[in-house]
Amino acid sequence: MHNRKNYRKFGVLILSFITLFTFINIVYGALTSIQETNMPVSESKTLSILTWKPIPATIIDGFHEQYPDYYLNIERYPQTNYISFLNSKLQTDASIDLVEIPVEFYKDYVDSDSLTEITNTYMLSRFWNEPVQFLKSASNTEKVYGIPYQSAFQEFWYNQAIFEKYHLEPPKSISNFYKACEVLSQANVPPLAIGLNDCRTAQVFLSSLISEAVLKGTPLDEEASIVNAYQMLHKNYLDETLFSMSNEQAFAAFLDSSYAMAFTSEDVTSQLSDSIMQKIDIQVTGIYIQDENQTHVVGTPADSVLCISSYSSNQDMCMEFLDYYTQYDTVKSYIDETKCTTNIQEYTINPFISKEWEQMRLSVPYPGWGSYHVSSFHSDNGQETLAQKLLCNVITPDEYIQQIQSGGNNHEAIR
Repeated sequence: MHNRKNYRKFGVLILSFITLFTFINIVYGALTSIQETNMPVSESKTLSILTWKPIPATIIDGFHEQYPDYYLNIERYPQTNYISFLNSKLQTDASIDLVEIPVEFYKDYVDSDSLTEITNTYMLSRFWNEPVQFLKSASNTEKVYGIPYQSAFQEFWYNQAIFEKYHLEPPKSISNFYKACEVLSQANVPPLAIGLNDCRTAQVFLSSLISEAVLKGTPLDEEASIVNAYQMLHKNYLDETLFSMSNEQAFAAFLDSSYAMAFTSEDVTSQLSDSIMQKIDIQVTGIYIQDENQTHVVGTPADSVLCISSYSSNQDMCMEFLDYYTQYDTVKSYIDETKCTTNIQEYTINPFISKEWEQMRLSVPYPGWGSYHVSSFHSDNGQETLAQKLLCNVITPDEYIQQIQSGGNNHEAIR
């Protein structure tokens, strides 16, 4: 009887151990499952990307589907003061693998040996020749250190019916543009729609206005072009509502026939539907400037470069991501979601735009990085750049020039 009780106690004890072991197993399995959900892969397979542009979810999902063992850690910083963020991260965080470099800073990072060379990789054959050659020219080397994804030619759109009514020439040149502004403002037609709330739009617009003077003029010509830009608000070529408009809002106002012209970037316009083009009598042109020998178009065949950090310990993974990023299906999904123009050969944008864009692409680019250029990636308060301040008359032309000559905002002028 006594032995039977001992057997029962022993059996209960064993059963308790089994129950406890099963419970621990279940809890451990649940915790492991949660960890795998939050951390898809080990730290060694995490790819860290630093950018200011959004990477569409379709590309991220597609990459995860093709490479399920890799995890993308994307850090996106605001455009203003982006370079400060980038430099700080590269100096303090060795885990950064891929970085987006504004093209005007590309040479600086090449010269500092911060980027991995990709000159002889197959993916470059997917691009038009012009952007690749532009990067070589920008860095003053025959080597390539990143992917020149989007182009950045400056465009004037104009309402053809209004221009014909007032016998105006298309705004292919800055002189034609100012002439149109003068005639239209006198006729009480709002001349220009532009999203001046966007710091980069303001900067590239101002760069376009002064590029010809910088390219072929004297300092007095350059200063006069800055004064002309400053006076646009006084002459009613610009209205104050533009300083609170985004690119998309300004272009929408142009399409509503509220304005005769629009200055905008390709990401807003490259995917205009045929129905809009048939409904409204509009045309587009690049901005062309002439020096003694040839015609230039304002803009660049690359606005930024996606590069591999030379300090990355995941070089092979980075190459795989760039290879995926430049494949035809990936590029098409990128364009469909972001409505940007790219430099990939196989994709054709709206045929109406293609003819003019092809002329821009084959012209000699002039990026506008002249004597009076301060990048839109710098501002003294994180909100307004010098270009925005000049155009909305917060500072005078003399003050603008003085700040440029003293090193720009926080001594971060490019030239």
